[in-house]
Formats: sequence, structure tokens, C-alpha cells
Amino acid sequence: MKKFFIAILIGFLFMQGNSFAVDKSQIKEHLRRMNKEDFRNFFSSHKKYKALDENIKSLVRKNQLPVRAKENITTQKSFQMELPAERYFPAEFEEVQAILIGWPYYSFDKEMQIQYPLEQLFEGKALYYDFVKQEYKLIDVVNVPDVFDDSEYAYIYATLADAIQKEAQVWINVWSAEDTTDILEYAASVGKPLYNYRFFVNPGNSFWYRDCGPVGFYYGDQDSVAFLDFEYYGGRPLDDEIPSRLGKELGIPVYSTTIEFEGGNILVDGDGTLFTTNAIVDANADGEGRMYLDESSPLGFSVEEKPVLTLAQVRDSLTYLMNLKRIKILDRLRYDGGTGHIDLYADFYDENTFVFTKYPSELSSFYDSKLTSKNIDTLLKLTSRNGKKYLSRNIPLPRKDDGTWYKSSKEYEGYTRTYSNHLFVNKTIIQPVFYTEGVGGSKSDYEEAMTALKQAYPGYNIVPIDVRSFDGSGGAIHCITKQIPADNPLRIFHYPISAADLFEDGYRVDAEITNRSGIKNAKVYWKRSYDENWNSALLQKDENNKFTGFIPNSGLNEGDTIVYYIYAESNNGKSITKPMVAPQGNYQFVVSYVSVRDNSVSDDEVSEVFPNPANEFASIEFRNIKSGKAKISIINSTGVQIYSNTVDLLSQYDVITINTSKLPVGLYYLNISFDDRSSIMRKMSVVR
Repeated sequence: MKKFFIAILIGFLFMQGNSFAVDKSQIKEHLRRMNKEDFRNFFSSHKKYKALDENIKSLVRKNQLPVRAKENITTQKSFQMELPAERYFPAEFEEVQAILIGWPYYSFDKEMQIQYPLEQLFEGKALYYDFVKQEYKLIDVVNVPDVFDDSEYAYIYATLADAIQKEAQVWINVWSAEDTTDILEYAASVGKPLYNYRFFVNPGNSFWYRDCGPVGFYYGDQDSVAFLDFEYYGGRPLDDEIPSRLGKELGIPVYSTTIEFEGGNILVDGDGTLFTTNAIVDANADGEGRMYLDESSPLGFSVEEKPVLTLAQVRDSLTYLMNLKRIKILDRLRYDGGTGHIDLYADFYDENTFVFTKYPSELSSFYDSKLTSKNIDTLLKLTSRNGKKYLSRNIPLPRKDDGTWYKSSKEYEGYTRTYSNHLFVNKTIIQPVFYTEGVGGSKSDYEEAMTALKQAYPGYNIVPIDVRSFDGSGGAIHCITKQIPADNPLRIFHYPISAADLFEDGYRVDAEITNRSGIKNAKVYWKRSYDENWNSALLQKDENNKFTGFIPNSGLNEGDTIVYYIYAESNNGKSITKPMVAPQGNYQFVVSYVSVRDNSVSDDEVSEVFPNPANEFASIEFRNIKSGKAKISIINSTGVQIYSNTVDLLSQYDVITINTSKLPVGLYYLNISFDDRSSIMRKMSVVR
């Protein structure tokens, strides 16, 4: 078949004299004749319109496009606004009611003279560059949804919608109400019939809804849902209106701001900490907002003026808007397709545990490999909400289809593949992969990745979707979806216990549990890994919604693996577990010693570990301890004893030094026990 894109090379880049109007049916028939390669080329051409903002900035710099204030902006965006006093932003691993997606569309000029896809800029209009006249112009376009048999993108969206609807309602934004029939018929034709869905009709520019979609949060004593609407970049003004349009239709309050911030660069722990990158600096430093129709402008549109902000101003604004306790801004990656987003290599398993993409040693010389390692080290030096160090797990970086590694950073940027760009939907993770049986890709890489993902996210139903057709676009599943928080949230915060949390009553379990109606009851369920039946123990509440209970120590043997999870029920009848996927997924620790924490040794007698964090060596100071022996055991964060030694103590003062140079980076517990069987526990972090 004659290649569709030959037209780009042989002169269909200008308007011809004898023109005629076409309708959707003619464009659909044209697209049905395309094959898979055509659609990939089509998508690649479509992606170049992500650079539209740069073209506009060039016009602004040449004084060919005015930047000026515009009154009565639809969303009434404002730099300063009054937000509810009590509000918090849930993490992505928390419960959702829906996932928002935008079905992909193709836009053609109405006379079908330009034989490549355009990106709709305003409703029914696209920005087109006439190479003959060497000028930009707005032209009328016709939009059709991608529902074509040979399009990989249509199938990806149908598969994505089907996976979402099994866990939550899938919200699908379409540009025209009549397109819903085409989408429903297509989904059914590929064996993915929609049954748990809702359509919204709003004109758009693209399908990158992670970046432009509403940022959901809870406010007030009823934990009501509201939307925070950051500004999307100026070249996609229709997408920028999606949050306000959704809020109006749903009756959900929307708070809009001119702070430019894309959702792929938002990573929160659910307790007031935001992790992002310095991509936010450039986004807010140019004073150019979104485009709007303007008949007085030579091009028919202008650019809205917005405040030019420093990093300090952006930081302060985000702290206020998102009610942050802390914000950590990391250096952006250089070869990630231009996004600068943190979602290409980091996310959370829970509020205490990061999951990072780990670059292989073969790529250790790559700029982004070094920067990622630096950023990860920075994050793991921080403490989570309860003052304890963040935990971490790793997943691999995807290879090329032939199983080999990328030869350079530039080559990798042509792929921008990552397993981190996935989507949480309650008990399911919709996972980008780069292999399908019979269709190609590296099977061994896929199998290795699925094993690592199941270990990093135990208990989750992992639904793989082959997204190789997104290669080079700088994103995949996470980037085209947006979580909508659940109503009536029931939240459990818990830092995993370890063998070091052994007290006289057993292993202590602490949790903070909240719901607007209060908590009816809470329990910890536990068993040895090889037992069939679960045991349970009540968690007792104090006045601050903090719950405490114990896993009994009796009957446990050193080396036993204990698995456990927390259950809570609210007064209004809702229940949830922590982890959400329990009992299939759970917390665990290893019983590694039987000495019990007590307070017979005071902090005055045994110092904290110093220096802490440690590198090559760590020391402990003993004061006024009776002469005798002290047994020092080091337990890692999973409860495994990795070092033990007995030392002789002087009668008044002694300092014991431990060589930590061979210990992996991480958090450790030092259990120090004495001849009289009293003991004390100390924490130690090892860094490099």
C-alpha cells in the first residue's frame, strides 16, 4: 500500500486551489485503509505537536504574537485564592472511585488538503504552518476518535478502560457526544465491552490527562472531594479547561491557579509531603500562559499573560495550595523525552516505601543513571511521617526489543521506556510492558520485570499492556490516566514493624486510622507464613485516633516469618485493610531474637549511635555500666540478624566501635543486651 506519509515529503504541506469539504465518514474511511505502521507514523507525527509551545514562544520572542492580560477567563484562574482550611491530598495507592482518560483523536483540515494529522488548538481549529508562505495560520478541522482495527492506540485504550472498570468507574472524555457510539462499538468488537463507565463531552487537544487533569483532594470534616486545577502549558488551552468543566458537571468545587504544574511531576505520600523536580522552575519563569482566541491578533489568537515566578515563589505557592508540610525538589532528568517528570522512575508502595526504577550497571555511565542514583540517595535520607527512614524497593529498567541495552543516552530517549509509569486502581496495577506473545519484544526482559513487579507490589493484580507504540513519547499508562479520589475515605497509616519492635506484650503494632464517622473497630490479623489460619488481636484507640495492639510472642521461634495486615471498620459501615490488597498482600518480618525491649537500661547509660548516619564506622558510648559483657546484635529492616558480637565493658566508661563499611546502605537496629538480661535498642542508618 502506498505509504500515507509520502504526502508529507512531496508537497501536501500547502493548501490547494480546488478545495472541497469532507465529513467524518470520509476521514474514517481514509483511516480504515491504514495499517499498523501507518498509525505509528501517524502518532509520531502527532507527537511533534507537543513542541507547539516552543513554536509559540518563538513567535512571542519575534513579536509576532502578543502576550497580554485577558479578562473573564473561563476558569477564573488566580494566583491567589482562598482554599478550605482543612484539606489533604491522598496518595495514588489510596482508594479511588474513578479513573479519567481522554480517548485519542485525529484532526484533519476540513478540505483534506493537509495529508497529516494536526492537533486541535481551539474547538474546531488547529494551528498550521504553511511552508510556502512561511507563516502560521488557524484552519478549521474535523475530529474523529481512534476506533480503527489496525490502530494499536485504540486497542490500548480499550484494554485500559476494561482493566479500570473492573476496579472503579472509567470516565472517558470525548470531544463530541456522537463519538460515544463508535467507542462503545469498538470496545465490544475487540472483546472489551464497557459496562462500568461514564462519558464526558468536552473538546480537547490531546490525551495526556495525567498532566492536565484535576488533582483531587479532600476537605472539611466530611472529607468532601474537591479539585485543584493547575495550569497546563499554553499550547493546550482546551485540555487546560478539563478540570473546571468536570467539576461543574459533577458539582465538585474547583480551585484554579496560574501556577503551571503537570501531574506527572506530582508524587505525594498522602501525609503532606510532595516530591517533584525542578522542571517547575522553567514552567513558571516565562510569563506566558495559555492561548486564547483573539480577533484583534494577526494570527487570530493571543497568549495570556501570567506572573513570572522564582523558585522560592513556586515553592511557597505549592506549599499553600497543597497544604504541604514538606516539599522536596529534585534535579530533573535530561533524557526523558523532555518531560522532567518524577513519574518516570519513582512512585510509592505505601506512605513509607518508595519503589524506584534501578538503572543496570551496563548503563551506569549514562547521565540520567547517575542523576537517578543521586536523587534516590537524597530521598532515602529523609524520614517518613513518623520520623522513621523511608524504605525502598527496586524494579528494573526495560530493555530494547532484542534484549540488548541502549548504546547511549540519546538512543534511550528514542524509547523512554520505564516500568514505573503505571497506574494504581485500588487492588489492581495497570502495568506498561514491552512484550506480547507472538508480537515481539524481549520475553526474558518481560518475565524478569513481572517477577520484580510482583515482589515490589505483593498481592496486587498486575494487568500488563504492551505500550511499545508509545516509544519516545516520554510516558505511557500513568501519563494518560488520572485518579479521582473515593468518597468517604477510610485511611490507615502504618509503619511496618520489624523484629526490633518486640516488647513484653509481644510485637507492637501502631496505626493511625481515620474516617469522618469515626472508627468502630480495628484489628491486626497475623500468622506464621506456613500456618493456614489467621489469628487476630484488637487494636486499642487513644484520643488521637492512634491505635495500638500486639502480636503475641509466645509460640514463635527464631527464624519464623510472621505475615500480618491491619483491618478497620468505620462507624458508617465502610471497611478496608492495610495493605489494601490483604490478605493476598501483607506485611512481614522475621523473628530473629527473643530478647525483649525493656527500660531497665536508661538512655543516660547507653548513648545513641554516632555518627548517625554512619559510613565506615559507628560507635556506642557506655556510661556507668557495671563491668561485664554486652552482646551487640545488628538487625536489618526486615528483621534478619546480620551481625552479633559480645564485648567486655569497663566499669565506668567505654566506647565500642563497629565496622559498618561492608553493610549495605539502609536502616538497622542495634539490640544491646547485658549479663542481667536487660536490653536496649538503638537505630542506625548506613549511607555512602
